[in-house]
Amino acid sequence: MDCGRLTSSLGDQREERNLEVETVVYSGFYGDVASSFLWEKGERESIIDILLTVVRRCGHVCEMSHIAVILGAYGASLSRQDQKLLLLLRCYEQNGASLAEFGVLLWGPAAVEFQKARKSLGKSIWQQPSTDQILTLLDKDKMHQTLLNFPQYRHILPQSGKDEIFKDDNIKDLDSLYDPCFLLPLFSTIVKSDSVIDCQKFVYTNALGVTIAALSSYDANLLCLLDAFKNGIRQKNSCVPFSLAVYIAKSAQQIFKPGEYMYLVINKFLLSHQYLDIKKVPGFFKMFYNSDLEHRVEREWILHLLAEGMKDRYSYEIYSSQRIFQVLLAFFSCPLSDESAKNQILDILTNAAQVTKAAYELIRDHGILGWILSILQQRYFDIQFLLPIRVATADHLFPYYSHCTTQSIYITVSEWGITAAADWKEKYQYTASSPP
Repeated sequence: MDCGRLTSSLGDQREERNLEVETVVYSGFYGDVASSFLWEKGERESIIDILLTVVRRCGHVCEMSHIAVILGAYGASLSRQDQKLLLLLRCYEQNGASLAEFGVLLWGPAAVEFQKARKSLGKSIWQQPSTDQILTLLDKDKMHQTLLNFPQYRHILPQSGKDEIFKDDNIKDLDSLYDPCFLLPLFSTIVKSDSVIDCQKFVYTNALGVTIAALSSYDANLLCLLDAFKNGIRQKNSCVPFSLAVYIAKSAQQIFKPGEYMYLVINKFLLSHQYLDIKKVPGFFKMFYNSDLEHRVEREWILHLLAEGMKDRYSYEIYSSQRIFQVLLAFFSCPLSDESAKNQILDILTNAAQVTKAAYELIRDHGILGWILSILQQRYFDIQFLLPIRVATADHLFPYYSHCTTQSIYITVSEWGITAAADWKEKYQYTASSPP
């Protein structure tokens, strides 16, 4: 079956024939969706495209019995297929099919099994899925990846006139992340006052972490969640920096590790502060410069936080305002800096170089290219460790770099050693432009 041609033909049918053709096509396709796990990925997606086309043209075909099939095929991820299935569910709601009858939503094979039990038991003894069943479906590692790579530009509601399918070139594998547009309303449902929830499991599965990460979203519709941070928010509708969201998520996970040294450190810090300043990295200087016997543990923890939290310009501005980059660049060459700390600092710089403003200011204000050459000449690290910084910086800097100076350092590495060439402009032929 040529699903793509069928989708196109549906869009080309004349108005008087749409109703008859689409109703007939739609009625025969739910078996395909129900068994979508057996289809090739491309064909599976084409089938969903057909269903979306039919529902949008012929809303009266939507029936409550279809929703269970859609939920059975849905994986709650950011894959193209799952995003389209979520759009399909929204189309059903817009056409009068209420999801409230299903209560708290399950998805995937668990949804199929639950609906089978619902049919066999009947409404008299059938019960809504528990919050524990919902949290059990969440993969802890996948939730952690969703936290670290939270799609900040994902809109919780579809935007008219824009592409309905979310894309982000900075996220390598969207299929490996959960979709916050599905999870956040789900979490909102299960944490209502009349629900019984296992708070420990909610935190352990990183559900709390993903919820906190949502506060760094650029979607204004999510900023209503900021009421939970009223003591720390000084401006209306402020966005919580991603670095702070990561700090809160990591601190919450530390609760389950009372035997670790960092459990006492984090608890002591949080209990001694009435609120978290959203314009600072909490406890950076105390952890970084601690002289206790376990000072390396604290330094490693805070450096790991800096690397994971360096995601956008807001996080960079926080780091810059605290002069964190000056501290890191100076400490790198210090005798107290071990190999582990050096690797973590390089991770932070590599992530910072992905942000245009950070890359520009790292060259203009901190001389990062000269610093890299100095490190290479002193043989602190092999080029393979420093090359990602240079490449990432180059990708973001060259349109702006000639604005601040005409000279730079071009590092080329051969099998025999290091050579330097001055004059980026001649090599890359960029013209001066204003800084980011």
